[in-house]
Amino acid sequence: MAKAARRTSDGAFEPDVSMRIVVLHGKELFLLWEHTRRITELLREAHGDVGVVRFDGAGASATAVLDELRTFGLLEPHKLVIVDDAERFLTGDAKRRAMEQYAASPAEQATLLLRAGTWRPGNLDKLIEPRGAIVRCDPVSEQKAIAWCIARARRRHDAELAQDAAELLVERIGSDLGRLDGEVGKLASACPTTPIRIDRELVSSMVGRSREEEAWLIQEVLLRADPAEALAKTRELISISRAEPVQLTWAIADLARKLHAAASMRAVGSSDGEISRRLRLWGGSMAILDAARRRPTSMLARLLHQAVDLDFRMKRGRAGDLPRSLEATAVEIAGGLAG
Repeated sequence: MAKAARRTSDGAFEPDVSMRIVVLHGKELFLLWEHTRRITELLREAHGDVGVVRFDGAGASATAVLDELRTFGLLEPHKLVIVDDAERFLTGDAKRRAMEQYAASPAEQATLLLRAGTWRPGNLDKLIEPRGAIVRCDPVSEQKAIAWCIARARRRHDAELAQDAAELLVERIGSDLGRLDGEVGKLASACPTTPIRIDRELVSSMVGRSREEEAWLIQEVLLRADPAEALAKTRELISISRAEPVQLTWAIADLARKLHAAASMRAVGSSDGEISRRLRLWGGSMAILDAARRRPTSMLARLLHQAVDLDFRMKRGRAGDLPRSLEATAVEIAGGLAG
């Protein structure tokens, strides 16, 4: 009967020393290396010293890998044989048949670890599962990244990471598990309380905004309808925060679109609630609705045209000095909203 890979409460793979063949495949490099580290640790705990032999799957022969697996080590009681680019290693029917024969009766003194970016299921999977595991290491969604951070803080750092703190962490960092792991460790070390409790305030103070997130701050400034502040903030975002001009262009065009759409919907009798739902106006909904209420639809249409024109020229390489064009557009929109 096939032996399913063990999972922890948060869904993470939990290796077992009895596994003789493990396949790790996917694009999330942190999971690939983390699972490799855990497998190595478990084998050393069980067997003492473990010899680690690595092969580049693109150039390794099946004979060389199988000889290494079946040969007893001179000094170490157990071997961990790692084959990277396993998808290339298994190219060709002869290699697959050879590995299928081995998987049917793997050596007891060795563990084979196949690491691959992609994996093509086949007969080999059925032979691996009774004595091993096939584990996907794919990038995770934001919701799974939040749950992972909470579990990681507890398991690795003996720390409690609040739900809203984890949400802010993923919002600012993204769902890259390697970066999140580093930030969780930093937060746990910096937490002044015992036991360690990481709250949203600590995350807010220690984890900086990404350059993409910084770019979207221009919307808040433009809604304050102060041309001088809009000019200063645009220059600050470009020269100090190093926000990408392309991201700033998108943020300005997105705001102009929402303002014009809100005014147009209001003109045909839509309520504030309906406008907010249709346009997904969450954080800055009131400021956008107020601005759309104050200015005529024709004025907002003109501002939208300017923003879209800048985006059009940028995409075709005709925006000239893009930072200066952004400054001019930001001043025009803030001035238009000021009336």
